[in-house]
Amino acid sequence: MTDPAQAAAKAPGIIIQPDAARYFEAAASGVLMIKQCHACGQAHFYPRQACPFCSSQDTAWIESSGSGTVYTYTVLRKGHPGPSIPVFIALDEGPTLLARMVGAEPEDVRIGMRVKACFPPLGPNGAPLLAFAPDPNPDQTARQDAMRS
Repeated sequence: MTDPAQAAAKAPGIIIQPDAARYFEAAASGVLMIKQCHACGQAHFYPRQACPFCSSQDTAWIESSGSGTVYTYTVLRKGHPGPSIPVFIALDEGPTLLARMVGAEPEDVRIGMRVKACFPPLGPNGAPLLAFAPDPNPDQTARQDAMRS
């Protein structure tokens, strides 16, 4: 079995920039990392040196809960072995990002659906890529998130 971090590093088409190395290391362990700006406090994704909100370079990696809600989605049926479901996810920490929905049939996906990040080996050479799956405990996750606020 190939180590996911090594697969990502060797995968053609995946070039890991130094600024994003921490993201891919965490992804290999199933953890979603995002950046947060110390100057304005905004969390952002995709990883980059400067904050997209205030342009400060005073940013740091934070571990995301990986929880979010489906903002919107579509179903692609042509050119895939089965339906593919690209989704925009609004993370609980604020950023909205594009990923793939896994572990759900197209008819079960809904806007507002609670989801959790996962990193299945969908990339070249089995590299872990960010995807989202239905949250098995959406009520419990919502309660935990409310307690953190």
